[in-house]
Amino acid sequence: MTRKIVGAVVGIVLAMLVVALVQMVGHTLFPEPEIPENPSPAQLREAVLAAPFGAKAMVVLSWFLGALFGVWAALRISNGARRSALVVAGAVLLLTIAVLLSVSHPTWMVAGGLFVPILATFLATRIEPFAEA
Repeated sequence: MTRKIVGAVVGIVLAMLVVALVQMVGHTLFPEPEIPENPSPAQLREAVLAAPFGAKAMVVLSWFLGALFGVWAALRISNGARRSALVVAGAVLLLTIAVLLSVSHPTWMVAGGLFVPILATFLATRIEPFAEA
């Protein structure tokens, strides 16, 4: 039981760290347009739309890699516990949805944001399979 809880917690933390790291790399490679101190929703929308394609792709990649590493870690620590992996996958998906709802994103980013955590979870279970029930 403890390994399952620790696996889920470590998986969520690792997923968030990976997302942050990949997005920091993205900000370095693709500088964002100037955003005012307290932007309005319209200004945020304009900034997202004005961002280069590479910057947007790095955001989607961060969601994918965050889910992949987070779910993999949860499976590894919990000895393949399905619930631990699904808790991490669900957390990444919910956080991605929260970001997508906070400001308007292009349609392809919305589709990618909903799809890549699921794909990453599937791939992580191929790397570190679920335990036999």
